[in-house]
Amino acid sequence: MNLPELFTKMPAHVIMRMAPEFPNVKPNSDIDILCQDMNAVITYLNKHLTLKRFDVTPRHVQLDYDMPGLLKFDLFSFHISGQFTSDCLRDYQWVNIKDGWYKVPYKPHEDMLKCYEWIVNKKQKYEGYGKYEELLNEYYRT
Repeated sequence: MNLPELFTKMPAHVIMRMAPEFPNVKPNSDIDILCQDMNAVITYLNKHLTLKRFDVTPRHVQLDYDMPGLLKFDLFSFHISGQFTSDCLRDYQWVNIKDGWYKVPYKPHEDMLKCYEWIVNKKQKYEGYGKYEELLNEYYRT
């Protein structure tokens, strides 16, 4: 199964903070996926790919697959707040990249995800997204 087909048929999800080089993934990079039902997505991925590593952290599940090469996923079933998670999974857009279609959050939600990475994880590449902090804070209040 190729990557576009894998994502097109994946149960309710969005790809968060899609890298500019996507669908090509840099070595040691991963694809962050927000999913409605993590067990359904894990079952789906395991049905189509060969699992090499499975690791559970307090915030997410890390999965490494042989595809050829290593394909790494970080799965989240909750991010920022329950309302934010619901909004991202309900309000998404399809984007066409290199003849494949992928679901991503609408731009305001995507920008807030990058803002979160800047504020919480100090990721320099998202420095310019600090301006979305007020919008992000609205979700913390819900």
